[in-house]
Amino acid sequence: MRQRTSRVTSAHSRTSVAPLVESLASKKPEGIIKDGFWCITLQGRRFRVPIKIKNKRWSAMTSKELVEFVKAYSMQEGIIKRSELEKKLKTFGGLYPVLIKRRLLNKVFPRKKFEEMVLDGTTFRIPINDQNHRNWSAMTSKKLVEFAKAYILENEITKIGELHNGPKALHRLCAVLRQKRLLKDIFSKEDYEKIILDGTEFKIPLDNHGNRNWEAMSNNEIIVYVKAYCKENGIEKKYGLKKHNPGMYKAISKRKLLDLVFSDIEKAQKTMALTDLATALESFGGSGK
Repeated sequence: MRQRTSRVTSAHSRTSVAPLVESLASKKPEGIIKDGFWCITLQGRRFRVPIKIKNKRWSAMTSKELVEFVKAYSMQEGIIKRSELEKKLKTFGGLYPVLIKRRLLNKVFPRKKFEEMVLDGTTFRIPINDQNHRNWSAMTSKKLVEFAKAYILENEITKIGELHNGPKALHRLCAVLRQKRLLKDIFSKEDYEKIILDGTEFKIPLDNHGNRNWEAMSNNEIIVYVKAYCKENGIEKKYGLKKHNPGMYKAISKRKLLDLVFSDIEKAQKTMALTDLATALESFGGSGK
């Protein structure tokens, strides 16, 4: 009776372990099952992974054993990034979560505090945050400008838009530069746009994006310029300016300068009309003598 019980227990043990054994044996790199352990050689070193308790084999190993195993496996497979490790370890069900739970990833892949980038012979050290992303905000304004200038020169970037979302854009670099108001120090732009209207030269201020900055002009400067602009383009009514140049219309409308601009234009039109009428009457009267 005692021998029969022993045979039943042995059969039950083989049945419960069999799926796990087959699963492990089918994985790469291959190992062998012996005495309740999955035995595998990595980088010339032999590891023994417990398999007696289903889905608990990694938890049964000490943290030191886990780190040594994953380091050897990563070296053998040429894994250099955590994302690659996570993908590879999916074949070892449950291992990656155990590494996270025990906070062992830093021991396998120590976090870098800085990333070094060499541009035109100069080495720049970019701070790395806890999420393993470049921390541009941690750099001084001087270092940011020096790096950005070297980077756009190296990659032939000539426009802010290319640095923001072009094929060679660096995540959040442009946003931090804009936040710190450093774009103007990097992209050499004229402070003013020169425009000649009716023989008069006007200087229109530009913002950091190269757009006309109407807010930097005084009311009188805007009125003089808009009058000359309307004269040059034959604009006589407010809706004509709105249709022809919506940005300019919005700027002077916001500052409530529309009436001041167009009152003089309308007054000039009336004066011209009266002059034309007087000339016509004189001609009419002269012809009747």
